[in-house]
Amino acid sequence: MFKSIANNSKNDENILYLISILWMNISKKRKKQFWLLLILMIITSLLEVLSIGLVLPFLGILANPEEVHKVEYCSHLWPYSKIITLIKYRYL
Repeated sequence: MFKSIANNSKNDENILYLISILWMNISKKRKKQFWLLLILMIITSLLEVLSIGLVLPFLGILANPEEVHKVEYCSHLWPYSKIITLIKYRYL
């Protein structure tokens, strides 16, 4: 059991060593592309979490549009928005 833990730490060191060698041999252009790709992946994952989180409120608005007017922190926005009016007339 203890040998497997020791082997894992050696494997981790070997992997890090190989990654560092690989990183040194990559051109500057590819390094920039890697960082850009990493940043874009983080941004898209955050936007995906946001979009999943907005599904239930959107379904709540579709199910009961009158409840939206009771929300205090958004009540000043609804006179300027035609979304609720469109939803009301569409489903009446």
